Amino acid sequence: MPSLRDILHKREDLTEKSSTSKSSPQNPPLSPPPPEITFLRSDTFGQEVITPPAHPHDEHTRNTSETPESPRLGSSNSRRSFFFQRSNSSRSLSSPSPPRPRGERRLSNLLHRRSRSNSQESSANIPEGLPQIEDEQGVDKQEREAQWEKRATVLVQRNPHFGQSPPPSTGDLSLPGGGQGRSRSSSHSRLGDQQDDINIQEAIRLHEEGDLERSTLMFSQLADPNGHNNPLSQVLYGLALRHGWGCTKDEARAVTYLSAAATNSAAVESEALRAGMKKGGSAKGELVLAIFELANCFRMGWGVKKDPAAARQYYETAANLGDTDAMDQVAWCYLEGFGGKKDKVLPVNPKPWWQTSHLLILNAYICSMLLFSSTGGYDISLMNGLQSLTQWQLFMEQPTGAWLGFINALQCIGSMVFQPIGAWSANRFGRKRTILIGYIWLVLGVGLQAGAPNLNWFIASRFFIGVAGTWFQASVILVTEIAYPSHRSFVTSAYMCQFYGGSLLSAWISFGTRNIDGDWAWRIPSLMQIALPLLALPGTLLIPESPRWLVGQKRAEEAREILVRYHAGGDQNSELVALQMEEITESITLEQSVQKESRWVDCVRTKGNRYRLFLSVSLGFFAQWNGCGVVSYYLTMILKTIGITSVTEQTLINGFLQLWNLIMSIAGACLVDRAGRRRLFLTSTIIMLISYIFITALSASFSTTGTAAIGTAVIPFLFIYFAGYDIAFTPLMVAYPTEMWTFSMRAKGLSITMMANYVALIFNQLINPIALEAIAWKYYIVFLAILMVILVTVYLYYPETKGYSLEEIAVVFDGEQARVTDLVAVKKVMEDERTGKSEHAEDV
Repeated sequence: MPSLRDILHKREDLTEKSSTSKSSPQNPPLSPPPPEITFLRSDTFGQEVITPPAHPHDEHTRNTSETPESPRLGSSNSRRSFFFQRSNSSRSLSSPSPPRPRGERRLSNLLHRRSRSNSQESSANIPEGLPQIEDEQGVDKQEREAQWEKRATVLVQRNPHFGQSPPPSTGDLSLPGGGQGRSRSSSHSRLGDQQDDINIQEAIRLHEEGDLERSTLMFSQLADPNGHNNPLSQVLYGLALRHGWGCTKDEARAVTYLSAAATNSAAVESEALRAGMKKGGSAKGELVLAIFELANCFRMGWGVKKDPAAARQYYETAANLGDTDAMDQVAWCYLEGFGGKKDKVLPVNPKPWWQTSHLLILNAYICSMLLFSSTGGYDISLMNGLQSLTQWQLFMEQPTGAWLGFINALQCIGSMVFQPIGAWSANRFGRKRTILIGYIWLVLGVGLQAGAPNLNWFIASRFFIGVAGTWFQASVILVTEIAYPSHRSFVTSAYMCQFYGGSLLSAWISFGTRNIDGDWAWRIPSLMQIALPLLALPGTLLIPESPRWLVGQKRAEEAREILVRYHAGGDQNSELVALQMEEITESITLEQSVQKESRWVDCVRTKGNRYRLFLSVSLGFFAQWNGCGVVSYYLTMILKTIGITSVTEQTLINGFLQLWNLIMSIAGACLVDRAGRRRLFLTSTIIMLISYIFITALSASFSTTGTAAIGTAVIPFLFIYFAGYDIAFTPLMVAYPTEMWTFSMRAKGLSITMMANYVALIFNQLINPIALEAIAWKYYIVFLAILMVILVTVYLYYPETKGYSLEEIAVVFDGEQARVTDLVAVKKVMEDERTGKSEHAEDV
């Protein structure tokens, strides 16, 4: 059940920050004191609560006999209502760790300290002639706040899309105190009186008790422009319409009410500014809240067309007026370039990374880590190439059908069996040591395979090679955690692209040894399987351990020295390093204080996790059941069905196909953040489906006519098919499940995807050769059906995660409440703004 306590958490936070800024007794009373009329003055750096003197005849004068059960409410902009005081109590009881003082280095302050006049994109929702904000240096804080206040009012009042007044309420619920009978012009802005506040609190109470219809109806009458015209109620009613709380969901109408709240509040603030009040008037809280929610609408496309530039501008305005949630969002916009140019908190360096010594060295180490994904690609291409060699066929006694499938599947079986042990080792012994353990298994497997005296030793060697691949998976974790922040996205996506680097090397080695007499025709390609991992060995020995793992092992100083050396070029006073260390330390401290480790049952505990589980499992199966398993492992058999039987032609086609795969997978990695995940998945599946239709039709035609030209025509469509596969399923095979799961479940979520992938792959390797021998091209029809299922599934269920930070992706799966539980709760516990830090905390 959605809670207004969550939606209005920023008001509560502002209250807490204001109330804790002054000294308070260590043992507060169990019951909250009677509420008082308060006004909040906010800026980017803090908030101040101002309590006006009581009037002699004011019934709100402090009365010590008054009880919390019968509160006297102040004006609607009061940030200390009884409702929010109850929220404070309940929330503090669930805090997993005590708060700590706010650090001096705050990312939001650092971001707002810099000029952004040239980084904003234009938009129809951003009025021209917005007041410019003077440079902070030499400008009084009150004056700067007044500048942002004026900018906020102009931003709202001059927006051409906000001129429409919302329709009047049609509800028939009588409000307490005869409120329903009041009427006033919609152009008259008002904050509300004492009775309005009582009605708002009553509506909130009904909402919390689950009576959403009556609660929303009360908000609608309070928001009625021909009645109460209350800005706070207009915001709350707009949120109810947007989410469908007790009413029909109507996002467009929600925007109308949110804009009305902003316009009404802006009118009050404009009068206050004209009167010389530098910190604005009494409607500032409602104005900031409305602007923030409108920014969310522009960003998500709720009731309006998506407008990143407008979302960024509105977030920036609310942030500079003290909204900490907006600080989080605008910092993310700066970091990701959402709605404008990227504005990362990174050292200004006019040189590219390849001309910066410490980054060049770090990226050289990272490139060596990328080579470990080549082991799987080399193995697949190797088995394809060996099947074309007569020498290998004779040594293995002409394996076919299920027996050939079992030989291929042993590598995957080894990887699958040791998955849990490899993950445990990476956490227990570190990323580097785990990778080095993988070398032991690889040397054992390659040695057995290249020197196998008989087929039994060759078969056993494939199991050991699969085990080595499991330990090498720690390399992608190390890459993610050591990469420079602005390089992290690409190098993580590029990790799986090197799968085809191994395939390419294997294909051309097999082509080069095809004419060697004797067993060395296949022993040389088998021996060269160690070449790329051996090339990565110097980098593996020299690359530093993951700073995140070191912090988790209570070795924070070592982690800091690594970041200073490789991210800051030895600068001990680097702001970037200070922020990274703060992010890593706080994230791990918070995680360990809440739960030492996640459990597998958590994968199905919540609706959001069940959704993630469905996507993880489906992606693992789809990556192998889209037809690639046939082409990857049994290309030789496919080529034979279309009349290409020459060893030279088969190995040559395999070699060029692997080169094509490498090029297209790198292109796909470059498109992940540009085109988006969902669009790439859909495009990929459509391309594979169309090309598979042609492959099936041409293969069927060749089987009946035997025309060589028809058989040859299949080859271009094999390349087109792999182009479709490579642009999405190669780079996103690891990236998509990694980002969709929350931090505590990320490792298990990725393991689930890989386990599903191995199960599907083993099935392919056992069944595909039997089916190809039995029904030849007719087997392709099965994958045509599966590709259509994949297309429908992706279209209906695969969400877009482009443009979200790692923390915000939780909102896609868990709803708006995740924004509170995953972000605000952290701020409540740690009392530190997480503006953009959550993303770094996951990745650094």
